[in-house]
Amino acid sequence: MQSEESHIADTLWKAGSRLTNLHMADSNRCALGEGSLDLDTLIMALYLIGYNNDKCFVTPEPLGPGGDPYPAMFGKPRSDVLDRLVETTAKTWNEREQIVRNL
Repeated sequence: MQSEESHIADTLWKAGSRLTNLHMADSNRCALGEGSLDLDTLIMALYLIGYNNDKCFVTPEPLGPGGDPYPAMFGKPRSDVLDRLVETTAKTWNEREQIVRNL
C-alpha cells in the first residue's frame, strides 16, 4: 500500500469491514518502526473502522532488509536476527497503540 496507494488510512477506511487480515511490513521489511510506515495513522484508521475485534488480525512479517522476501522465507534464516525483528515489531506496535489510544 505504501507504493500503490495515495493514503494508507484512507484506503483502510474505504475497505472498512471487508478487511479482516492486514498483512504488514515496514518500508524496509525490517521491524515495524524502523522504516517509513506511519504506524500512528494506520493504528488510528484501524480503530476507526472497528478493527479491534476478535475477527480481525494484523500480521506483521519482518523478514529483514531486501526487496525479495523469498530468500528469507526459504533460505537458512538467522534466528537471532529474526527474533530481534519480531521482538522490536511487537514492542513498537504495543507502544504506538498505547500512545494513540491515549491521545
